[in-house]
Amino acid sequence: MRLVINKWGNSKGIRLPKMLLSQMNVDVGSTVIAEFKDGKVILEPEKDEIIYDIHDLVREIPEDYVAKEVDWGKPEGKEIW
Repeated sequence: MRLVINKWGNSKGIRLPKMLLSQMNVDVGSTVIAEFKDGKVILEPEKDEIIYDIHDLVREIPEDYVAKEVDWGKPEGKEIW
């Protein structure tokens, strides 16, 4: 695929065709990571940050789960025990 570098204000840019964006599974507003390696520009979609909901996490705790005390060893600094 041949693309042309165009001037946009004081910057330069390349328009990425819809088909290419679709193959990358990105769209307008998506964030990509750009890297120059071995003479090539590599664009990779940024992985979405997983946002956890405490209620969903608690629902996944088995009903027979019993919390146990953990021995972290002797105090190493100015901890108050």
